[in-house]
Amino acid sequence: MKYLFAFSLLFISSLIFGQEDTKKGFQEEFNDFKKETRQEFDDFKKKNDSVFLKFLDDSWQEFELFKSEREARPKPLEQPQISTLKIPKKNKVEDIPEKNNNHDERDNNKGKAGQISPSDKIDFYGTYIYKPMDLPIGASTNIGTKEGIYNFFELVSENENINQYIGYIKDKADKLGLNDWGFVSLLKKAAAESYKNQDEQKLFIWYALLINAYDVRTGFDGENIFLLVNTDYKLFNTLFFTLNNQRYYIVKFDNDPKEISMFFSHQANYVDKPGKISLSIDNLPKFDKKTVTKYFVFRGITFPVEINKNLIDFYNEYPETDLTVYFSTPVSQEASLSLTIFFSSFLKGKTERQKVDILLEYMQSSIKYETDEKQFGHERYLFADETLFYPYADCE
Repeated sequence: MKYLFAFSLLFISSLIFGQEDTKKGFQEEFNDFKKETRQEFDDFKKKNDSVFLKFLDDSWQEFELFKSEREARPKPLEQPQISTLKIPKKNKVEDIPEKNNNHDERDNNKGKAGQISPSDKIDFYGTYIYKPMDLPIGASTNIGTKEGIYNFFELVSENENINQYIGYIKDKADKLGLNDWGFVSLLKKAAAESYKNQDEQKLFIWYALLINAYDVRTGFDGENIFLLVNTDYKLFNTLFFTLNNQRYYIVKFDNDPKEISMFFSHQANYVDKPGKISLSIDNLPKFDKKTVTKYFVFRGITFPVEINKNLIDFYNEYPETDLTVYFSTPVSQEASLSLTIFFSSFLKGKTERQKVDILLEYMQSSIKYETDEKQFGHERYLFADETLFYPYADCE
């Protein structure tokens, strides 16, 4: 028993000191980042802050909000069938023990001891990012007015810690390979960790995107603050207003009101030519892996496909947008490797037409068809990995 007790003490001690070393390392990384970026960032802000505040104070205007609707497309009740070439079934693939269901889920990820305490990190879809500081901001009581928004900007723009923290979050977003919307999502997570008030969260994100030269707006209706972004593709089922032929979409938060009777926003830009928030995903985010295995049956053979559940969670909160975004997003490395291993022998030596026919056969026979309305309760486009993850898929 005493040996077990001694081992327990040793194990616990190693965890405690390991956590302290890890935390110290993260803090040193943040301090190094501050030294590298301070001068460049200060020069940029000095040039823009005072001009923006002067323009902001006089640029408020009332706008009419509209709701963007996705064009309704009729869906077949039964899965469409495509005639394919008859291909001899000469290839043999090693059989994997068959599961009860065509789609069976198993979580392969085992719990791991945390390296830093929950209060010191941001959980971003299973990837933990060190939080070097808390950001207490005493918001004014009239935060939901143009004066309150002006005061918030003035307050945070003069806070060196906040500005360095925003730069640190942007650096982490770049290292994770996030697109612009991914950066917005990371800012939402960071803001929620630092501010209890959602209006403060929205203003923090607005400020962070402004100083990173994005085309964003904030607005208010007399009671609530709103965050709006100009995106490279349309968003659907989302409120927006138009300014200079550009659409600004409201970024959704949990406590947003269902109806907005009046709405005010600013015309002022922080930089001369701000950039749109890109929704395109050219490269997948580098999330930590939480592997889920799905099983499919093709020509009587059961085979596994590995999927990163953290990526699925990211997609689940992605805004509804144009089909181009979904079609152009690459398949994850995990899923692609699983499919390649299984289908390589089927596709070997085949013509391009035959390869297409084999893959169409897989799509029709292995992935069950159902309309989005029945599966999700509303129209929803899916990314490639989501098509493999969910029980059903429709025409898209």
